[in-house]
Amino acid sequence: MTGEAQTTDALGRVAAIDRSTLAEEIYRRLRRAVLSGDFAAGERIQPDRLAGVIGVSRTPVREALQRLLAEGYLEQEARHAFRVAPVDYKSGRELFAIRASLEGLAAREAAHHFTEETAEALQRTIDAIDLSPSAEWPERAVGEFHRIVYRASGNRHLINLLDRVFEQTLRYRFLTRSDTPQRQRETLDDHIAILKALREGRGADAEQLMRSHVLVLARRFEEANNS
Repeated sequence: MTGEAQTTDALGRVAAIDRSTLAEEIYRRLRRAVLSGDFAAGERIQPDRLAGVIGVSRTPVREALQRLLAEGYLEQEARHAFRVAPVDYKSGRELFAIRASLEGLAAREAAHHFTEETAEALQRTIDAIDLSPSAEWPERAVGEFHRIVYRASGNRHLINLLDRVFEQTLRYRFLTRSDTPQRQRETLDDHIAILKALREGRGADAEQLMRSHVLVLARRFEEANNS
C-alpha cells in the first residue's frame, strides 16, 4: 500500500465520529491513530484535507490538532500544516524517567488504601500471562496492570498526568516489549512482586518495585537505540 493510500485509509477511520462532540472525538481518534502507527512518525497532516474527509468545518479539527501539538504528538509546520512527532531517543528517555517516578508514587499511594477488588483486577491481568512458547504475549493485559495500579492511587491529578505520559510511551512499545522468554519472565515476576507489596500495604516497597520495573523498560529502549 502506498503512503498516500495509507493516509487516506487512516483518515477514513478517523472520519466515523459522533458529531455532538466534534473536537473531543476528533482529538481522540487522531491520538489513537498516532499511537497505533496508522499515522507514522513524520507523516504530514493537513487540517483542510482532514476536515474534508470527516465532513466538518476546520474549527474542531484545528482545536483537536492544537491539543495534540501541546501534548507532543505533533509538530507545527509552515502554512498551518502539522507533522507527526518523531519517535526519538531523547524524548523516549525523558518520558520513561517521568513515568518511573510518577508510577512509583502512584504505587505508594495505592498501597495505603488498597482494596480486594483492586487486588482481584490485578490478579486477572497476571493470570492472563502465559509463558508457554506458543502463547501470544498479552500486551493489553500487561498495560492494564499499570493503569489499575495508578488509578488505585485515588490521586486524580496524578492519574491525569500518568494517563498522558503512559499513552505517550506506548509509541515506544515496539522497542520495549517483552519479546523474549527472559523478558516475559521478568515482567511476570515484577508484577507478582508489586501486587504482593500492595496487598501487604508496603507502600515504600511498592514504590521501589514499580520504579525499578518501569526503568527496565527505559533500559530496553536504550539498548534498542544503541543496537
